[in-house]
Amino acid sequence: MYLPRNGSALKGGIYVQGGASDVLLRVDTSGRQVYEITDAAGVKTTVTVDATAGSTTVVTSRPNGNGQPTVSTATYTGVPNGQLFVNGTIGGLRGPARTGTLPSPAPDTSTPSQVPPAVASTSQLNIAASGDVVVTGDLTYRDDPRTVSGAKNVLGIISGSGNVRVGAAAPNDLYLHGAILAGASGKGLQVDGYNSGPARGSIHLLGSLAESSDPPRGVGSIDAAGNVSIVNGYGDAFHFDQRFLNGGTVPPFFPATTRFEAKSSWPDQQAWREN
Repeated sequence: MYLPRNGSALKGGIYVQGGASDVLLRVDTSGRQVYEITDAAGVKTTVTVDATAGSTTVVTSRPNGNGQPTVSTATYTGVPNGQLFVNGTIGGLRGPARTGTLPSPAPDTSTPSQVPPAVASTSQLNIAASGDVVVTGDLTYRDDPRTVSGAKNVLGIISGSGNVRVGAAAPNDLYLHGAILAGASGKGLQVDGYNSGPARGSIHLLGSLAESSDPPRGVGSIDAAGNVSIVNGYGDAFHFDQRFLNGGTVPPFFPATTRFEAKSSWPDQQAWREN
């Protein structure tokens, strides 16, 4: 993991070469954004961004084989530009662990208090990987735009050539805030093991979803009265973040457009027949 800089001044984002086994986003007690990144070699780097002071502290812990890692600390002027790019796969992307059991039923239009925030009030972030991004925990804003007027925190999650996957380690009733993009051919928002194991509640997404295909995320059952219940995997509980209208709020470096063209004609519906 490295941060481009000129001397002690940061000049870019956060970059990880060769994949990351774990990326934890959290907000510390001072409201600062913290990244805890473990790379493919087992090196753990903690990046604490102080937007108010305009400084960034980096603590690196390197395994050395004797059970006592080598720890180094550096402080730089400036803050990262909001882009975290991993050249490889992100094996686990998550926020802090929950502090207790969720209410039953889990709320759909608000974030339970048991889910600590992952994205600080001042943070505008874009997490991107060249391969798959595996979500293993809740990822939520400190300022929920549904209740906080003028909320600025925003998150993008992009897989360049793979899927954005909800991993087997993700909790039931997963809470995700952000714009998700998996635009490579045949890729999308996927759930690992969607057709096995018990029902896992819903994916409570506040944001947007852009995908090439729409992989199954769960298996449902319909009773005689027409009621649908989830048997395996997750149900979809998606809500659009109204701040994304007309590009009003966009994660940094996230592909977006406010220009649209009306189609002059629609494709003809093909006739189907049974062979």
